[in-house]
Amino acid sequence: MDIEHAEAVDSTSWDYVVVDSEAPHAENQQPPPDTVEDSPSPEPVTEDANIGTETPCVLHVDSGLVGKVSYVVIEPGLLSPKVVGVTPSSPNGYSAMGILRDSSVRVLIGSGFVDRYYPPVPTGLLILDGVLISPVNDRGLSTILAVKNHTVHFMSVGSFDSAGITGALQVGPRLVSNGAVVVSQSKLRYKHPATRGFFAKRANGQVVVGITHGYVLLENLAHYLARPEDTGGLFCVDAVNLSGGSSEVLAIRRENGTALVEGNSHGRQASIIVFQSP
Repeated sequence: MDIEHAEAVDSTSWDYVVVDSEAPHAENQQPPPDTVEDSPSPEPVTEDANIGTETPCVLHVDSGLVGKVSYVVIEPGLLSPKVVGVTPSSPNGYSAMGILRDSSVRVLIGSGFVDRYYPPVPTGLLILDGVLISPVNDRGLSTILAVKNHTVHFMSVGSFDSAGITGALQVGPRLVSNGAVVVSQSKLRYKHPATRGFFAKRANGQVVVGITHGYVLLENLAHYLARPEDTGGLFCVDAVNLSGGSSEVLAIRRENGTALVEGNSHGRQASIIVFQSP
């Protein structure tokens, strides 16, 4: 595949990617040692970058309460969610570039947490295509994102029921629940700021997935996600933290077959959530 860097869109640094349309596959070569690099200081962004303005999903770039954030708003019922990840037959996991070989993938967000990077070993629950890959653990990841009836549901670890679940991964901490911020920085085990990934939903059923470009405290991110749009937030009623740092990745496919990828495009992940065309 050919990869070239496009000009920045509203001061973002998205990769402009041409991908082949074939089934996604686990990549076999071993990656370099994992590193976390400082994110560049964001330049001011004056308006949203609406890329891929077709109905199912729209990319936005915001520079406000928590610095620069790239996020995609996915309309309800138009794309089908699926969890992709490590299996016994694909122990090296999947990269964003590998997944984007499937032309039906319109959006992807990563990633789930791992106990080990190479090969990736998921932390806690992972269910793929209705098959249990990794069991629930009690190491502080309190939320399960579960795919049921073509919708992603927020479930607590303590009340999780696998009936009817086709895909699931264990993540956390929960940031917003029923419109209220539920994370407190003082009670977190890890209190330092970091680049973040998030999965959120609005009251109207829209899914909002995104990543931060700079270092953010989780409590600040939660307030940004819950705050009404007219005061600078994203007005989400439910939200959860995903693995950030060098694991974060966000991609959206455009109608011409190219994709815009932000974050770790080639690193193999234990779990990624994708949204596919019917």
